[in-house]
Amino acid sequence: MARAGDIVKVMPMSQAEVLSTHEFMIFAEEFQFYIQDEKSEADLSEGWDDEARANLLAVGTGILSVGCVRDMDVPVIFEVHAARPDDDFSDFDQVVEASIDIPSGRVVVSGPGEDFYSATRIDVSPGTYGVLVHWGMLDEVDEEGFEGDDFYKVVLWADALRPVKVLKRWTMPVS
Repeated sequence: MARAGDIVKVMPMSQAEVLSTHEFMIFAEEFQFYIQDEKSEADLSEGWDDEARANLLAVGTGILSVGCVRDMDVPVIFEVHAARPDDDFSDFDQVVEASIDIPSGRVVVSGPGEDFYSATRIDVSPGTYGVLVHWGMLDEVDEEGFEGDDFYKVVLWADALRPVKVLKRWTMPVS
């Protein structure tokens, strides 16, 4: 598992469909974590509108804020693929497709309260990436929101810019 400050290199695209896999425990302060270009200066303070809350995903220039069901440490799997993966969403409650620009070639994976300068970097080829964000076992969180089996997976592949599209939607249980 990568630790804060790690730099992870990606294999050349011709060697494998899954180019790299990284597993993290990220403190999802304010019920979110970030996937962003190292040089992004986007401000998502206005990004959590009604649509973003329903999608559990806020999008800005060079940054994605992934909504979580807990304000605690959450497991995150981050993968870089050579191409868009198949649509098998059976293990997930929600899946949203989007895109992100990574002109610096360095992706930062972090929680909002984490020291940005010591957060993990993942090197990729500079460019635009398609993104699939997956949320799993969202109903497996206790009533207080402290304990749970929820997990999050983010997959990137080189692609063109695309609009946010919900491919599978989770319905939040009514209390």
